[in-house]
Amino acid sequence: MGEHSKFSTAEVVIGGMFTLSIDIVSALLDIIPAIGWFIATLLQAATSFSTTLWLMFKGGKKAMGLERQLIKQFSNVLPFVPTTFAAFIIETRLHNNPKLAQKMVRSVVKPAK
Repeated sequence: MGEHSKFSTAEVVIGGMFTLSIDIVSALLDIIPAIGWFIATLLQAATSFSTTLWLMFKGGKKAMGLERQLIKQFSNVLPFVPTTFAAFIIETRLHNNPKLAQKMVRSVVKPAK
């Protein structure tokens, strides 16, 4: 599985609907003080992990990077925000367009002179 295979439109739609439904359930759970927030965070963390595994299966070599995982897991703590949906859409966009990802990295990380 060393090759890079892109996400099809159907995969993006199905994955987007799945992550958005998880975010809706999580937003409803966020209404319940303490325990609802805890359950919603665990639900979003499990969803983030499953989308990461899916990305790795498609050939995303940097999907399990520590920095990327920390950002995704910390963003899951935000209440009422569709973080797993946004992360999935961003990751699939960058995965399907490696040149766009390289351009973004170059604009953020400027070479030292």
